[in-house]
Amino acid sequence: MSIKNDLRYLALGSVAYSVFAITGVAYAQETETDEPVITTETQDNEDEAESRQERVVVTGSLLRRDEYSSSSPIQVITAETATAEGLIDATDIIQSQSVASGSTQINGNFGGFVVEGGTGVNTISLRGLGAQRTLVIFNGRRIGPSGVQGQVGAVDLNVIPTSAVQRVEILKDGASSIYGSDAVAGVVNVITRRSVDAPELNVSFNVPYEGGGEQWSVDGAYGFNFDRGNAVISASYQKLEQLSFRDRDYFDCPQEYVYDKKGGNRVDTIDPNTGRPICLLSITDAIDINAGPRLIYDEALGDFRPSAFEEREYYNEKYRDTAVIPETERASIFATADYNFGWAEFFGDALYSNRKTEQEYFRQFFPWSSPADPQNPYGNFARPITIAPFSTGVDIDYYSVTAGLRGDFGNMLQDWTWETAAVYSKSEGDYTRETFPLNRVVDPVRGGGATNVGTPGNYQCFYIEDQDFANNGLNGTYVPCPVTYDYFSRDFVEGNIAPDVLDFLIQDDSGSTSYEQLTLSGIVTGSLFTLPAGDVGVALGVEEHRAVGHVRHHRARGRRRGGGP
Repeated sequence: MSIKNDLRYLALGSVAYSVFAITGVAYAQETETDEPVITTETQDNEDEAESRQERVVVTGSLLRRDEYSSSSPIQVITAETATAEGLIDATDIIQSQSVASGSTQINGNFGGFVVEGGTGVNTISLRGLGAQRTLVIFNGRRIGPSGVQGQVGAVDLNVIPTSAVQRVEILKDGASSIYGSDAVAGVVNVITRRSVDAPELNVSFNVPYEGGGEQWSVDGAYGFNFDRGNAVISASYQKLEQLSFRDRDYFDCPQEYVYDKKGGNRVDTIDPNTGRPICLLSITDAIDINAGPRLIYDEALGDFRPSAFEEREYYNEKYRDTAVIPETERASIFATADYNFGWAEFFGDALYSNRKTEQEYFRQFFPWSSPADPQNPYGNFARPITIAPFSTGVDIDYYSVTAGLRGDFGNMLQDWTWETAAVYSKSEGDYTRETFPLNRVVDPVRGGGATNVGTPGNYQCFYIEDQDFANNGLNGTYVPCPVTYDYFSRDFVEGNIAPDVLDFLIQDDSGSTSYEQLTLSGIVTGSLFTLPAGDVGVALGVEEHRAVGHVRHHRARGRRRGGGP
């Protein structure tokens, strides 16, 4: 499948008033001129000194201003502040801000859910409007999204090189008139360091007292400073270990916590296997009879029996291995440089990032069996409710390159500047997830499934080997299954399924996703005329935005058993 969008040529124009009397600290994102701030002790020259201060572009505006001032609410988080708060990851820095509170933030905790971008993606949603309406830009310019499974939409915060971040500016107001409709909720502008005075190396680790979810990271930066410009190269590596249900009591066994009103004693349902209150997780280890009772295994009887009203299905130990936070490994390298030729200044940066995420997950598996199935002893439609692995993995490479020129018009048009830029990004991702192909599962409710032929205790499984025939309801050729299994045996119902049976039932559903984005822009800014309150500024620009995506789905293949994609 191919998705291609040739997006807009935008004529961008805005008018704003710039008041020279404002004073304060200026955080420069982009400079128009190399002229330093000139101050003298003579009162008469103070206005002239202010007029020659460096101008900056504030997030949420295209106009250059004398100081870091904006009528829109902007929150600035510096790298030093984030480190002091113990935030060493770009995702944590951005998602933990107050403007993001109250909104559902997609991160690695959404195991087992279908999310845009695939397993392990981290996005930002401001004011509850979603990641698709929150624009993330890099040094004031758009970068492309990354992800898998044909749902590439928002920028994945995993690609941001934390070691290169100088500060993060969050515009809390809508800015669709400046950036487009994807900035309705606000803008997150990640600004990188332009110079490093001395080599840096940082090592950090976060080890919880109870184990699980350990986080390790190492990053470094090196800078080159010369007469006409600067260059910085930085690299980082981060490893996040899996946090499983078994690692925390409150995940491991959620309970009823029902108390007797009179005595205040707990009266939870007791698990007869453990003598402790039952765990409230997904139903497993049971057999459902259509229009009949639910059966559970009775150790004393050595067989299945109807469960009483007050009983619950037993807790399956395999749930304890389900990942709350998946294992994630990230590596990135980032380089940036600028050089002043005199007539113009060159700026550019390049980014490469790789992320591998493995999500171990267990889920219910409940195929139906008809009365005609020789493995079905109940004379009615019945199904086991068992547990089976459903793990996923992704491997994503991300590239981004920016190059541009900026300068002024000299004495011909004083206070007027120009800038051109090109930003190219590409995401290439592979995904793998364990699934149950229809053609391998005995289930009469769905056509094209496997079938058992024979008599009770003496039957053979047959299936359509060509999965495409089965999926499309075609009359493929049935061949013997390599294994024969019994849905209603105790081992199968309790999830103790033989490895060769799992290898037959479970196949890897895999595919690849690529997404390329190219943005070309040019802008001219300056002052039209002066009013008593200050200069009337104008910004005129044009932008071309192109994006193309490809999704390739591979046929189901043999199970990888926990390896990478």
